[in-house]
Amino acid sequence: MDIIYISFSSSLSGMCNSAQIAAKELREKYPKRKIFIIDSLCASLGQGLLVIKAIEKKKSGLNIEELVEYVENLKLKVRHLVVVNDLKHLRSGGRISTVSAFLGTMLGVKPILKVNNNGEIVFYTKQRSKTRALEFFIQEVKKSTFVKSEEQIMCISHTCTDEEISNFVENLQKNIKLKDIIVNKAGSVIGSHVGIGLVAIFFLDISR
Repeated sequence: MDIIYISFSSSLSGMCNSAQIAAKELREKYPKRKIFIIDSLCASLGQGLLVIKAIEKKKSGLNIEELVEYVENLKLKVRHLVVVNDLKHLRSGGRISTVSAFLGTMLGVKPILKVNNNGEIVFYTKQRSKTRALEFFIQEVKKSTFVKSEEQIMCISHTCTDEEISNFVENLQKNIKLKDIIVNKAGSVIGSHVGIGLVAIFFLDISR
């Protein structure tokens, strides 16, 4: 069996490096097999969205080399927008710099983060409230011209109450016609790095 492994961003985890080590050992043991490790430079459901798109293309008949090329070309078009209540958890976990944490929390506003082209979590902008931050998300998706909105798959990860995230999804559906919306509560590992109140959206755009 040939393998494509789409890894969590190497800037945020050692998983990609571990996969490269494992792949080297497997190639020596099974020299006739094709094994590709792709550093997604994505996180959470950004990585998940990349996997979803890869599966779609595999079903359309791409061979493994074509599929690897497709994923490599697509990965920097997966946008990550994240709003958190504050940045203390990310700063404590070393996932964001002290400077970015300071910029994101000054004046008591809600910091919005993104994942850059190096697969790092960085401060992007700020909004004066959580409500405005979520409205900002919707406007950013509306501006995307990489794919038609009705072909866009939106992924949402959160550590909010069911009511809060349901209201956001409802507002999203009122404003944008999307192919699909995938909602998932963040797991314990990611949750420990972001705290309560996270909303993160993942979608395709021309660039990050």
